[in-house]
Amino acid sequence: QMCIRDRVDGKVIESLVAQYLPKLHKHFEESGLALGLITVPWLLCIYLLALPKETALVVIDNLLCNGSYIILATCLSILKMNQDKILMWSDGPDIAMNLKDCTNRLYNKE
Repeated sequence: QMCIRDRVDGKVIESLVAQYLPKLHKHFEESGLALGLITVPWLLCIYLLALPKETALVVIDNLLCNGSYIILATCLSILKMNQDKILMWSDGPDIAMNLKDCTNRLYNKE
């Protein structure tokens, strides 16, 4: 049952990216990297392993206050904030490695 949910989450993210970030969606398709390979782990751990602790706690606070759509909105926001960088990376492994580095730095002291 967990695998089915993971595939559904991956397809939902792919659909949202296709709708709201079409250039990025096309780039992922051309690179051969399934977007779900990057985003599903973010969703599974509610960003606790993907983001700095302080940032992940903000996501969890928002999740508790505003509902589950925050998990998908956070994913889209991360991708949108890094879209220009992602579009410069050429292949799947390069995108995956560099995007992980980007998420590790998503922290604002304010």
